[in-house]
Amino acid sequence: MSDVKRLEPLTGWITYELAETEYLAEPRLSVRLRLLDGLEAADELLKTGMSEPLAARALALMAVVEWDLTEVGKPIPVNAETKAIFLRPLLSDVVKPTQAEIEKATAEKKKPIGTPLAFAIANDAQNRKLFRKNL
Repeated sequence: MSDVKRLEPLTGWITYELAETEYLAEPRLSVRLRLLDGLEAADELLKTGMSEPLAARALALMAVVEWDLTEVGKPIPVNAETKAIFLRPLLSDVVKPTQAEIEKATAEKKKPIGTPLAFAIANDAQNRKLFRKNL
């Protein structure tokens, strides 16, 4: 018999530390994501003419279902319109590199660079480990 590993419909809160941003008072964004499967990713690649940056942006916009964004202290609701206004400009900002990324770049004698937020969100939304129950 094979036991099923139950997946939650949403991740827990994931915080992205941004290298810098002009859009947020603090360079940090916390979100909850819905699971995206490989077919959705493939569909977006086909729709965008195989452009990875455009597909990553579309996938990130699809995946975010909750965020901690506020305006004048009031929570901003998450919907297609507010994603276009508030999330889309952040997606090209760079997430700070992790310690592992810094060490790898240093070993390769390269400058450590982070990942664009759109790619980080799109990758996390496809990472089933983040959706497993009781993690």
